[in-house]
Amino acid sequence: MERTFAGFWVDGAVRKPDPKHYDVHGEVVSKRKSDGDLGVWRSWGPQLNIADFYWLDTTTPTELTPQQAFEISKIIYPDLHKIEKAERGGLFVNEESTGIVNWGFLTEYPPRERWRVPTDADKGKRCRFKEKRREWKPVDSYEFNLGTFLCSHNDKFVVEFGGVISLEQCCEVLE
Repeated sequence: MERTFAGFWVDGAVRKPDPKHYDVHGEVVSKRKSDGDLGVWRSWGPQLNIADFYWLDTTTPTELTPQQAFEISKIIYPDLHKIEKAERGGLFVNEESTGIVNWGFLTEYPPRERWRVPTDADKGKRCRFKEKRREWKPVDSYEFNLGTFLCSHNDKFVVEFGGVISLEQCCEVLE
């Protein structure tokens, strides 16, 4: 049985096609970002900016990024929410680790959000915070709200939320 690999769409702003990506006629399939128009291009002349396109990389990969492995797995398992690194760095297929995923520093995809206490270097970042208002309750019993971290003040955090600036006891930003 002959197998074919359909390919992955690659953002031209991130990576340009190498000569190995063109077919025997020197063409590569592309899709314009602005309108989704498909085309076959022989070269990226001065009138075309590769960053304005996605191009189809049809070379058979020897390794996958975690995102690519997740996208392929979603085809087989549409309800899949995440994939995790297997013992030898790949995915489990037919109860055996494939070893073809280059995980880098990740151990799962999509990566879990990791929140941390902000520093003044995080000024202007999106944050989550817990409002503690009139009644006395432990801060852990309050729900998180989303806002913008402005700065630290003493042992509290200054945040902006819906046009209001407030001083909060608990604030976190994404790593």
